[in-house]
Amino acid sequence: MRTLNKDIKLIQTLKEAHGQLASGTFYFGDPWEFCASQNIQYPFLGLRFINSTVEGKIHTRNFNIFLCDRVKKGELNETEVISDLELVMLDLHNQLRLNLEGNDPTTTPPATVTPNPSITPFTERFEDEVSGVEMNIGIIQFNDRQTCNIPT
Repeated sequence: MRTLNKDIKLIQTLKEAHGQLASGTFYFGDPWEFCASQNIQYPFLGLRFINSTVEGKIHTRNFNIFLCDRVKKGELNETEVISDLELVMLDLHNQLRLNLEGNDPTTTPPATVTPNPSITPFTERFEDEVSGVEMNIGIIQFNDRQTCNIPT
């Protein structure tokens, strides 16, 4: 069964392997906490764990992924930033799906990702002048209802 740590590491690895995101900052947690105290390299990929649900034998771990980049003064390139990051978000979703559906030998049957997420643009977020996109996704896996070896 996949763990939260595996999911975070997978998304971070996909970010680092992406040509447009590799030089930017990755952060897991609440973005306002990071943005208030850290030096950010853009483009920035943030990941928040929203919740986890169990329906029968299906376990879904839900995340919010957001991508943002600086916008020039006067918002001259705002549409270009949002357009580029929307395509990058589509790349991430596709890479995540492909990775989960066949490349993790520890997950049987393989996990998958929410098939139809929506990508939402945002502008003028955080203290820096940034725009970008965000997407809520779920990593869906089989839950065999096994209990861990815990002391009783």
